[in-house]
Amino acid sequence: MTKRGKFIVVDGINACGKTIQIKNLWELIYIENNIPTVSTFEPNDKISDYGKKAREILKSIGDPYSKAVEAVEAFSKDRDEHNKSFSNNLSDGYYVLTGRYWYSNFAYQHAQLVSYKNIAEKNKGLIFPDLALILDVTVEESW
Repeated sequence: MTKRGKFIVVDGINACGKTIQIKNLWELIYIENNIPTVSTFEPNDKISDYGKKAREILKSIGDPYSKAVEAVEAFSKDRDEHNKSFSNNLSDGYYVLTGRYWYSNFAYQHAQLVSYKNIAEKNKGLIFPDLALILDVTVEESW
């Protein structure tokens, strides 16, 4: 029986270095330790229409509060599809690295006045990360 892989999330504000850190982790885990590894990201418009919808919401102009509940819905449904896309990898012993997860949903949509309870309910039943790295940098440092 294959040992379950690890699910590692790298999250933080836009342009804080998530992609670079995922690349560094991939090199450490796969290249240096020969552990099968895949990397993903959210929202993932290549996996589901929900990811496409989430990206459209992110790009939309106007009052961000007007689409906050819709954003929670799109992101959580995309996340469910995302989970389905890599759950077999975890079962097969792969490490799965992803940029963004529900942490961003809680931060951004709660700032848009969606309750934590609502966000948690929409993300219920999803795969819980083995490790979450939240990159804590200022906006000035990120850009």
